[in-house]
Amino acid sequence: MGIYEEAVGDIEIGLLKGETRDELRRGVDDIAAKGAAYATSLAPVGKAIDRDAAPGTFKNSIVWKQIPDQNSMPAAQIYSDAIEPDGHHYSIYVEYGSRGHQGAGVFGATTKYIQHQVDEER
Repeated sequence: MGIYEEAVGDIEIGLLKGETRDELRRGVDDIAAKGAAYATSLAPVGKAIDRDAAPGTFKNSIVWKQIPDQNSMPAAQIYSDAIEPDGHHYSIYVEYGSRGHQGAGVFGATTKYIQHQVDEER
């Protein structure tokens, strides 16, 4: 079972405990804000000497937003909205790397962090 299924399960359990939709939305928003802050803390900042034309672009572009409900449950997304001049997303290179550069796995690590936060609250 993935983090999405577990999170949805936790929310459904919350509904059974009597949490209101507004309480669930605040909980999802809180986790998303913490996840975005965690991702930002992990994000590498390149240097001009490493051919990074705009150091800090990726780190400064990590945000979260509410998205349409998933399975009738409140949802949020953490993402980077930074795009290089050639149209590619910085996050792809940072996450997975490129030839000669190892990926940082920022969003993969953030997923594990959120899962740990959810587990702690159980």
